[in-house]
Amino acid sequence: MSFTDRWFQPAHASALAVFRIGFGLILLLDMIRYGFHLDIERYYQEPDFLFYYWNLDWIQPLSSSGMQGLYALLAVASLGVTLGMFYRASLLVFIAGFSYTFLLDESRYLNHFYMVWLFAVLMLFMPANRIWSIDSWRQPSTNQSVPAWCYWLLIFQLEVILIYAGLVKLNPDWLALEPLRTWLSYRADMPLVGSLFVQDWAIATAAYGVIALHLLGAPLLLWKPARIWVMLVYAAFHSLNHFVFTIGIFPWMTLFTSLLVFGPDWPLRLWAKIKGQRFYADGDAEQPKNSYPKSHWVIIAIVGWCLFQVLVPLRHFAYPSDVAWSEEGHRFAWRMKLRSKHGYSDFMLHYQNGETQRVYPRQHLNKRQVHRLPCQPDMIWKFAHFLEQHYSSEKPASNPVVAVTTNVFCSLNGRPSQRIVAEDTNLLAVEYDITPTEWILPLTTPLPK
Repeated sequence: MSFTDRWFQPAHASALAVFRIGFGLILLLDMIRYGFHLDIERYYQEPDFLFYYWNLDWIQPLSSSGMQGLYALLAVASLGVTLGMFYRASLLVFIAGFSYTFLLDESRYLNHFYMVWLFAVLMLFMPANRIWSIDSWRQPSTNQSVPAWCYWLLIFQLEVILIYAGLVKLNPDWLALEPLRTWLSYRADMPLVGSLFVQDWAIATAAYGVIALHLLGAPLLLWKPARIWVMLVYAAFHSLNHFVFTIGIFPWMTLFTSLLVFGPDWPLRLWAKIKGQRFYADGDAEQPKNSYPKSHWVIIAIVGWCLFQVLVPLRHFAYPSDVAWSEEGHRFAWRMKLRSKHGYSDFMLHYQNGETQRVYPRQHLNKRQVHRLPCQPDMIWKFAHFLEQHYSSEKPASNPVVAVTTNVFCSLNGRPSQRIVAEDTNLLAVEYDITPTEWILPLTTPLPK
């Protein structure tokens, strides 16, 4: 049997059903949290400008009530996924609505948003409602299996995320214990473990340990003898992360997805063990005697998806700059909890008649955007073009803004601040695209010893 033939072998649907339920519940709770606690006015209505992705500046926010209604709709769609009720329709609604909120403002980019989107898209093509769902109750079937590729692909996606989370930490700053040392020092007053957060040996153990956990632990999840022990270590790691750092649903999504490595029928085996009964692999379901029809289109789609997931996080090697400094290739690459950046910026507008005007980002942006702007060259460039359009519209047509320069400084991982863009660079005369950006100044400030 070939490798791809195995993808179309029947596998019990119970683990995929449990994953659907857990995935939906996590999304439901997160959408409720955003609906009730997200300051929609501050994030979407207060700023004069939202940082669009690529050429998607035509995506604009709804009114405050419209955004609240959208999060309510996303919560209902998440409930539909959880219950397996109009499963694919619920997923389509969720993907469309979540994609919209995700693409509104890149200053709110988070890796776990990207992770949610990826898993939602994958689930759309998987019959995760085959059992233990309202859909299966409405349309009963004796088939309680799914193609094995459903499990293979979800586990592959998880492995990519975990392994890259380790690989990206093999950089000089992280190996020199920054920015982890700085972050942990802020939590030195934490009960029980806080005193360890100022000890170099403990910080080094954490910094190097997380690399080992991801680079060794993630593959070991696939090895049955080590699986349960690695899972327990991951559970402790993610639980501690949740209490020490603010990282949203990422640890719970990762842990819940990790359960898939225990096999397609692990829920049945666990239930039999709880009841003290012996488990028979084929005793609770009628499985197809033959494999699912082999589709070359499915194979092409799976291989294409896998190649995309492996190659996209490597794109930063195409740029000569330090990715942590220039941000070229940073997003969509699982570069999580990796750098600490803060800075300052203001902008100078130069008009046709020689007049100049200084503008401060806080005049147009919210607090989160102002914080992120000075260390994100693409955002600096986009904001400069916004300022040109905004202020030119307030002046006579004969006196437009002809140049925008910036006084911007950024600090990376505790380094002294340095310029990231030369103060005489006209941001209206340069481009920012997928090619290397020559107007970003190189990082020259060394890490403090």
